[in-house]
Amino acid sequence: MVYDLVKEKDEDVLKHITHIDSEKEDKPVKSLKVNFHFGPNDYFDNQVISLKLIYKADSEEVQKTEGTVITWKDGKDVTKKKVKKK
Repeated sequence: MVYDLVKEKDEDVLKHITHIDSEKEDKPVKSLKVNFHFGPNDYFDNQVISLKLIYKADSEEVQKTEGTVITWKDGKDVTKKKVKKK
């Protein structure tokens, strides 16, 4: 499932992951938070990037997601498409 989400442009960034952990909560609402720990890299300043999935009541369906705001280094944001001007 994750394989289809990772693009070639993401691979260099993901090589800097040093550890992944998770936190599960059932109250007040069911949620799962995944923490991606990164070593020093050329892409961003964050040491930890988190993704939190918040589920609908009594369901496995995701209602909402929350994530860390990434502090990208100049010109290194892999989520931005580079356009060449002619």
